[in-house]
Amino acid sequence: MIFYPNKYSSEFMKTTNNYNKFFFILFFIPTLLFAQNAIVGTGFSTGWDNFGCNNANNFRSLGPSGFGGTYILTTTASETGNRFFRLAVDWDFGATRYSVSGAGIAGQGNSVIPNNVYNVNPFCDNTGSMLYNVTSLSNNYIFKTSAAGSSVGGNKFVFFEIQGPVRTISSVTRDITFVSSNQSPLITANLNGSLSTGQSVYLRYSTDNFATSSILQMTGSGTTYTATIPTVAPGLTVKYYVFTSGNNLTINHSDADLFTINGDNNGGSNYSYTISTAYQSKQTGSWSDFNNWQIHNGSSWVNATSGQVPSNTDGAIAIRNGHTVTISSSVVIDDTTIDLGGRLILSGGTLTINDGSGADLIINGTYERTSSLTNMTINSGAIVSCEGTGVYEHNVAGGSLPSITWKDGSILK
Repeated sequence: MIFYPNKYSSEFMKTTNNYNKFFFILFFIPTLLFAQNAIVGTGFSTGWDNFGCNNANNFRSLGPSGFGGTYILTTTASETGNRFFRLAVDWDFGATRYSVSGAGIAGQGNSVIPNNVYNVNPFCDNTGSMLYNVTSLSNNYIFKTSAAGSSVGGNKFVFFEIQGPVRTISSVTRDITFVSSNQSPLITANLNGSLSTGQSVYLRYSTDNFATSSILQMTGSGTTYTATIPTVAPGLTVKYYVFTSGNNLTINHSDADLFTINGDNNGGSNYSYTISTAYQSKQTGSWSDFNNWQIHNGSSWVNATSGQVPSNTDGAIAIRNGHTVTISSSVVIDDTTIDLGGRLILSGGTLTINDGSGADLIINGTYERTSSLTNMTINSGAIVSCEGTGVYEHNVAGGSLPSITWKDGSILK
């Protein structure tokens, strides 16, 4: 418990203009007309209350942060030196003050540290205070409280010191549109200015709609910061967003909203992508027949069902050893491998190789073109690689060869 200095003590006379107070909005009374988070004290507000549990003079309101029901106030200090403050709840019938757990003895302030989570005591406290030494009037201070409820006990408090402007996120982009199970998309956050000391950028992502999540600090410089989301099993949906918080932190899943200063969560709906399904050939036959394919369901290979035929919007595609798959109509692919002992035959239509991540068609087995009416079209940036065991059979009269990377030992027939 933190104790507030005696109003007649020399400490109080020296620091009386340096106290702050916060409030948690409580909604447990059905007839409640007014409830407001706030801060009080001449250091961060316009003055003090009368030190009673039912007084709410000079309150400066906190507002909803937009992240998980937490509340936020960004402000500067009016003076340097020790700034004292306390937390509280202000109802329409008066205010109730609270300190954080582990406070000092009566008449003394208890120093608190930026970026640290403090639990709030569940009772009114008129004698204790928290303090922080402000070193510059150009610093910005962000005060956060966790979601309010019918009981203040158990709520959390954290604050941040930003030594300069508080930056916001201007945009979020992803480098891969259709993400497969062997790809790790790069997420880029663009800021409205270079980060000030004390502020960093973080990526939060989840595969279970944020029942659990992982949080990564993004790296970069200037106004551009990036992080990579690791590979995820096919069929899973990844949701993610980008936020700023204190500098160089390890943030727990349960504290992500409390630690958020500002962020871009795509208007509240979050950014997302679904991991494309991986395909492998099941047997010899036509590319367009689902009976000839298996898909990976995230844990094992299962037979494809009607309509499940691979294309460039899916994940990795493999033509397995001993299988011959024939394309007789136009198909667009990338991230495709013809295994040693496998064969892919283009007998009709056009095979278009799309530009994905890495090599887009890897020939370890055999690729065969059997008609002059067919063609392999390689889109700009796409890569076709004929490996050391690969064979390209140009089984037509005339026609041009596609642009292929030929490895030592590869064969052109």
